[in-house]
Amino acid sequence: MDIELYGNKLKVFEDGTILVLGTYKNKGEYYEKKNSKTIKGYKRLELCFESKKKKYLIHRIIAFAFLGLDIENPKKVIDHINRDKSDNQVSNLRVVSNHENTFNTNAKGYYKQGNKYSANIQINGKTIYLGRFETKEEANNAYLIAKQIHHVIN
Repeated sequence: MDIELYGNKLKVFEDGTILVLGTYKNKGEYYEKKNSKTIKGYKRLELCFESKKKKYLIHRIIAFAFLGLDIENPKKVIDHINRDKSDNQVSNLRVVSNHENTFNTNAKGYYKQGNKYSANIQINGKTIYLGRFETKEEANNAYLIAKQIHHVIN
């Protein structure tokens, strides 16, 4: 898909590849510009326009092109469904709220309390107690069942 962003013409592909139309060295040709990574491990692309530079997260560019993301709205975030920050394929991305983005974590949902395990889940900023269990497997199962009910992303 061809898009324009920060005065640059880009070709954006569903596999997460982005080509930039060259203006200096590769004048008139699309090329894959080297990208960097943030401290958190997300890929980003730096675009230049009128001697100014701006950095964009690649998954936000892909979501802008294919998922209708308002790229300037920080309240909408992009969830990597498989939790791999470098996998920017359209099929692995979804536009969610910051709250919904917290649902897709590797949380185990329990903690050890004496000889038993207590399970809980966060729902709308509140901790809901799910019970005490003899084993961590039972506590984790209670959490996973609650997660299927309460942590649904539409």
